[in-house]
Amino acid sequence: MHIKKTLFFLGIIFLFFLKGLSVAADEPVLIGHWNFESSLNVADIQGNFPNATVAGGVSWNSGMQAAYFNGTNGYLRLYAPETVDLRDGCVIEARVYITPDPWSKIIFGGYFGGIAYNFTGQYFGYNRRGAWAQLNYYNMPCNDWKIVKAVRHGGMLSVYVDGVELTNMDDPQLEQQPGQDNYEFYIGNFPGFNWYFKGYIQWVKLYTFTPEKDRDEWLEDIQPVYYPSKTAKIEKVSGNPGMLFDDDPIPGSTGYCGYLFTKHGFTGEHMNPSEAFHIQHLAELANAGVNIHQLEIMIDLPDGIINFSEADDVATEILAHQSDAKFLLRVGFKAGNKFADKYPNDVVKFEDGEKTAYWTQPTQAYHPQDNPEPRYSLASHKFERKAAEGLVNLAEALSTKPYKDSVIGAIIGAGTCSQWLWWGDFDYENHCIDFSDVMLERFKEYLQEKYVTVDALRTAWNNSSVTFDTITIPTKAERGSDMPNSLNDIPPVQYDEGQFGYFRNPGVGNNQRVVDYYISMSRELGRRMIYLCETFKKATDKKLLVGAFYGPTAILGYKIEGQSYFDEVLASEWIDFWLDPWSYQGRWEGEPLFINAPMGSLLLHNKTYLIEADLRTSELGRREFGAPKDAWGDLMMFRKSFIRSVTNGAYSYWFEMEFDGWFENDKIFQGIDEASKISTLAMSLDRTRNTEIAVIYDGASLLYASDWLDYIALVRQTIQGLG
Repeated sequence: MHIKKTLFFLGIIFLFFLKGLSVAADEPVLIGHWNFESSLNVADIQGNFPNATVAGGVSWNSGMQAAYFNGTNGYLRLYAPETVDLRDGCVIEARVYITPDPWSKIIFGGYFGGIAYNFTGQYFGYNRRGAWAQLNYYNMPCNDWKIVKAVRHGGMLSVYVDGVELTNMDDPQLEQQPGQDNYEFYIGNFPGFNWYFKGYIQWVKLYTFTPEKDRDEWLEDIQPVYYPSKTAKIEKVSGNPGMLFDDDPIPGSTGYCGYLFTKHGFTGEHMNPSEAFHIQHLAELANAGVNIHQLEIMIDLPDGIINFSEADDVATEILAHQSDAKFLLRVGFKAGNKFADKYPNDVVKFEDGEKTAYWTQPTQAYHPQDNPEPRYSLASHKFERKAAEGLVNLAEALSTKPYKDSVIGAIIGAGTCSQWLWWGDFDYENHCIDFSDVMLERFKEYLQEKYVTVDALRTAWNNSSVTFDTITIPTKAERGSDMPNSLNDIPPVQYDEGQFGYFRNPGVGNNQRVVDYYISMSRELGRRMIYLCETFKKATDKKLLVGAFYGPTAILGYKIEGQSYFDEVLASEWIDFWLDPWSYQGRWEGEPLFINAPMGSLLLHNKTYLIEADLRTSELGRREFGAPKDAWGDLMMFRKSFIRSVTNGAYSYWFEMEFDGWFENDKIFQGIDEASKISTLAMSLDRTRNTEIAVIYDGASLLYASDWLDYIALVRQTIQGLG
């Protein structure tokens, strides 16, 4: 048996390689972390320092959840590797509870080669084998928990308490004196001083200002932090790329995403507070062949804090009632005011410089409903690094979870609803993005790479005065955006005069400038996606599947958001699958449903496509979204969804929409059951295509078509119509 499909879409790839720039770190890099919240743990969490040795009166206090230092003879002895370099500065930070005796307050001190540091309740200083440079005579608050921090950086010595600067002085920049290097340092004392700390220390962190690795070096140096016992991968299965877990093929339509056992599933509108209902609903899905579920994981930036609480609860409940269940992690990033305060140049700007006011859907960006906050720019390397660090932390945390062996991979998300754009989160008819400082910087880098000389830039842009320094991002008026409604085939406005039909003529006006910007924006989005997928892939020893929401030929992926130029993402070895819902057009009875990706090209690159089958059912009455009129219509719709996915060589999962409620009638479960059984059978049959037509065009072609035409004509007719 052949599964028929009549179309191969073959993209021509133009691959650009991003070169990293080595720059000095503007912020400290954590190199040592000793945490005593749950025990007297002598290990450095960062793994850079050998274990400490307990000396004298140091014990763990369960009531204070901290290490207690007796002030008489207690401290922790440590030794620094010779590779630790604090000559250019450092940060010493600790959470402490200090007793009133000021001379019994040496929190941290010792030698790091040719330089020594000492941080006490009265002074902070350093020396280079000679006299001390000391910031003297301040007093730490006593008999209370405080986070204290000493900083030597940027020509200053500073001390902070709970984030507020207590005092500072100019750094005299002591010269290095000759002598023997020493690498001994203490927590709670200083070698040879015997000024013992008295009180409690919950944790200590040590940072350096050693130049930070550039983005390529950082990525190259990632080592696995989790070694899964089972491998999930993409390989040819009966002629087409398929997913395997522990060498067993995963059927194409046995996945589900919804609100089982979640807080929203119990308390939200249209949801059900009964645990018995959730157990029964899971049983109905399992009986219909569903055994792959999704666990939502949120990573707060810039701190990289991972919220596992709901995922842990959901996984525990599902495995308790369906022991063979498997999981995809659905990973998103939350970064609002805190990220914007730390990196003000790395958040999205609208055309008038506004960063906050025009956002309309805060909950879709995981922000509080009544508290609009800035959104991170997808051109930001700061976002990229912090998100990547969070993913490494996620992989390490996953290694401790009891359900880790049931996890087959991760969907790495960003932007609105983690779909790698900011669609639906602002009024695109009146505003456009991204005018951030980092997007302008990336745009200039792209143009210098593409045109090399100012003369070439001026010729292409029909502008005799532009230089690489005077480049600006095209405004909405200059772009001439001609955006269709996702449910409407009619172009809302006539395309601007001077175009080539419904295509942009690069020889006229701003057209080439606009196309260059769209390509640059898409390229940046794709590079963030590739970087984060590679990070998680490496951190999990390349043994889990990794993919991302990406529908570059969808109405949601239109060029003004940055998904239309997809060559690099298509070529990346680190992305196993793309993921997107069905197009919102083509959902009615008699219409075929449209895949938002070039399936032929994906299969040729050993990737697959995961369709989010967010089908509206008859109970909802949402005809504008393709909801059928009755239960028999539901069955036909579920069958159509499955047939379109399986004949394209794609995967799919059933998605119960948050605002639409649950799958409730027997015909729906009949459709799910049929899809599960047939997709399981199909994995053992010949899945190659017996009719193929290659449609070949330059990857930038979409960017020259009008926003209306590239969706309606190029997508529907060229990519889908022949299928």
